[in-house]
Amino acid sequence: SYQLKYDVDYAFSNMLHIKSGLSGHTFTIMPGGIDNWGDLNNVVPYRMNRRRLLDIAAYGEISYEISPRWQFNGGIRLSTIYSPKVSTYKQKCYVMPEPRAELSYFPGKGDKLHVAFTQSSQSLHMLSNSSVGIPSDIWIPVNGRVKPAVMKQMAIGYKKNWAKGAYSFSMEAYYRKTNHIVDFVDNANIFLNNQIESQLGFGFSKAYGAEFYFSKNVGQLTGRIFIIFKSCHKVATFEDNEYPPVYDRPHSLKIFLNCEAGRRRRCAFAATFSYNSGMNLTLPIAHYKTQGTSFYIYSTRNGYRAPAFHQLDLSMACKLRKGRLIFSVINVYNRKNVFTMYTSRSEFSFRDLEIHKMYLYGTLPSVSYQFKF
Repeated sequence: SYQLKYDVDYAFSNMLHIKSGLSGHTFTIMPGGIDNWGDLNNVVPYRMNRRRLLDIAAYGEISYEISPRWQFNGGIRLSTIYSPKVSTYKQKCYVMPEPRAELSYFPGKGDKLHVAFTQSSQSLHMLSNSSVGIPSDIWIPVNGRVKPAVMKQMAIGYKKNWAKGAYSFSMEAYYRKTNHIVDFVDNANIFLNNQIESQLGFGFSKAYGAEFYFSKNVGQLTGRIFIIFKSCHKVATFEDNEYPPVYDRPHSLKIFLNCEAGRRRRCAFAATFSYNSGMNLTLPIAHYKTQGTSFYIYSTRNGYRAPAFHQLDLSMACKLRKGRLIFSVINVYNRKNVFTMYTSRSEFSFRDLEIHKMYLYGTLPSVSYQFKF
């Protein structure tokens, strides 16, 4: 891809600040292909048609201090998306307005309340298949059949700093709706399909939830905690049937701790803990046998949630005279986090069904030395 931007930033006064600019962005995507490697095979090389996209946009943004306690930020981005003809789909041009606005109130020193509205568009769609052994993601730009996704979000939040910025806390609740999302239809033919757009269904998604953040910013011990609590993301397609998308992980927790010790704080210890709900998959939930052959009964679309991801990482960095020595351990307690799950026939009985979990790594220790010259 190639991108060209031009920005203008002008402050009329301490109360009024304006930004504007132009941008041009061109994409070229090759969704898939197969090559012939070596001389002893009969594979015929094949590549799907390239997809191209041109995005030209102009934007303007204003920041205005209404009073010492009230502030307004707003703007609009006007995007023109052009897709040339590809396969059997005609060329298409979309004009997408993307307004946004935020009103903030400062009730006291270090406190902030805000309410915001945002509308944005997405000219690239990621297609995920949850029913194959290895997760497969395909990027498809908009064209004569596939429209840009349009997201509208309302949010309300509160932020607070105290002890001269030593501590920070924020929380935000939001509601989001996205139109023109895409997903594969049932039993889609996705392998090197040059008209992959014909295998898509269209609909909308809804999401809502709350986010919390707390940090300690000064002292020998510093850290941050970030939580996403009770987030819900549903996709509605195919005659309004709702189902969770592959990437919907409603609960997330991240904790970062950093401690400086020793003379002149020459040593630093860091710990990171991460937790995420498992991804959604479409897997067999039962099977039956007839005439010596097993048949699968699948869950509803993305109806199975994989085990949760959690991991603890530790590190120690020591400053030396001419560099820094770093010891680290990733995944300290050797958690086998699921990368994907897949089914297969039993090696002992072809009629029996087995479900397997695949993980990528266990405990990973490392030592490194950094120096400048």
